[in-house]
Amino acid sequence: MSTVDKQLETVRETIDEVVPREITISDVTYEGPELVIYTRDPKQFARNGDLVRRLASELRKRISVRPDPDVLTPPSRAEEAIRKAVPDEAEISELDFHADTGEVLIKATKPGVVIGQSGETLRKITQRVGWTPEVVRTPPIESATVQNVRNLLQQERD
Repeated sequence: MSTVDKQLETVRETIDEVVPREITISDVTYEGPELVIYTRDPKQFARNGDLVRRLASELRKRISVRPDPDVLTPPSRAEEAIRKAVPDEAEISELDFHADTGEVLIKATKPGVVIGQSGETLRKITQRVGWTPEVVRTPPIESATVQNVRNLLQQERD
């Protein structure tokens, strides 16, 4: 068994101790410096807002929680639910779904409104649709540079 495998096994034991039994962890892997936890219950993780913070401090690692691809709400229904959860004043310009990571990129004029107080709206989105929201600001002025950088990031992600 390699050193990485031993470390992952230790990390899984710690996760099993901290995470409540009703939350199913399907996989734990490293992606660069981040520890990625795949779960069949992203909605439970979202309800327990302090859980990821406790795991990160316990493991001393940056943690990303991703839903299993088979538990995600279809993008068409998820888009409708996200638009209902986010106040209109946020002015969402685009939603971009990434099924491989279980993330939805929300482009909005007012990202603070999308995030909500203490991340409340983000947790609500995850609870309703299972997708993990990532919020970016819609540029106030059309910029070819910003557009090119975001297109490059999109291509690299694909």
